[in-house]
Amino acid sequence: REEEGKRKGRGREEEGKRKGRGEGEERERKRKARGRQEEGKRKARGRQEEGKRKARGRQEEGKRKARGRQEEGKRKARGRQEEGKRKARGRQEEGRGRGRGRQEEGKRKARGRQEEGKRKARGEGEERERRGRGEGE
Repeated sequence: REEEGKRKGRGREEEGKRKGRGEGEERERKRKARGRQEEGKRKARGRQEEGKRKARGRQEEGKRKARGRQEEGKRKARGRQEEGKRKARGRQEEGRGRGRGRQEEGKRKARGRQEEGKRKARGEGEERERRGRGEGE
């Protein structure tokens, strides 16, 4: 009986020491609380990261749109330039053509005058020409 009492006493003593060191339910409760706090921190960090990611996405989208607008502007400018070139070429061609036309016309008129002179010299006047045509028809 005495031995048993000693043993129980020692057990109680150990328990007291443990409680003194803060072991037991208290320690367990603190550990759980700390776990909850850590979890909260982790979640908060996750939310923050997500926000950052979204912001970056928005920024990227803005950049992409801006680049698109710039490209469109470039394309339009190029189109305008091409159109100008085309018009200029057209004007040049037209001028060249007209020049040649005028020259040809002058040559034709000169030839006509020359021919007329020859005819007159041969005595083929307008009356004679008219009469000749009349006979031919």
